[in-house]
Amino acid sequence: MRDDEIVKQAADNNALWCDAICAAHRGAGEFHETYWLTRLGAPARYPDMVTLTGPSGAGEQIAAISALIQRPRLGGWSVKDCFHSLDLQVLGFERLFDAEWLSATSSMDHGRPATADPRWTRIDVESDLVRWEQAWAGANVGAEEGRTFMPGLLSAPDIHIMSARIGGALVGGGVLNAGAGVLGFSNLFASGFDLEAIWRGLARAARGAFPQLPFVAYERGEALAAAHRAGFVAKGPLRIWRRVG
Repeated sequence: MRDDEIVKQAADNNALWCDAICAAHRGAGEFHETYWLTRLGAPARYPDMVTLTGPSGAGEQIAAISALIQRPRLGGWSVKDCFHSLDLQVLGFERLFDAEWLSATSSMDHGRPATADPRWTRIDVESDLVRWEQAWAGANVGAEEGRTFMPGLLSAPDIHIMSARIGGALVGGGVLNAGAGVLGFSNLFASGFDLEAIWRGLARAARGAFPQLPFVAYERGEALAAAHRAGFVAKGPLRIWRRVG
């Protein structure tokens, strides 16, 4: 499959995940041909719009963003430019960060688990979800703006919120969401544990839970380097834009 086709699937998958997050808070968003958006305001660290096409949809996307930002919102607005094809500076946005789309096949050898590797389980009760989010927030500076992962996510069959434990200690985790023909990896974190091992461990767990689906993700910085070492390959750039006020 061509890189642009994988990026399209990854963008569609990510929009489904963002929609699930928003639905668990204030209500689901809207899917259009070239973008997904929520008019209700996304939770912190999640976008208000996800683009679903590249330059061919830029006109429609810009028009929708222009209309969206007319609504006053204390926390501002953010856009996930999945194809790195928009210039939103003219609308008062600033680049928040750039990242890379990643993919891997479910059949890729992610290595055998070592004796010291954690045990992976799917979270299914709210009390465990609360502890998982606290650990996730502790591993992500600036992730303390209220609760993000609501209990309604636990009953969604295509979403698995996964924890990695050694004994009774939570040492990492991540989210798997199936949709658009791929399996999205997101919100990976490590707490006092090797991040590359978390990527490899979650990939092995994903292969058991969702066999045959190819893996997609996006990352930057240290997490991107860890994902590359675990066998994930870069497929294209994306950009997160932020407009305050």
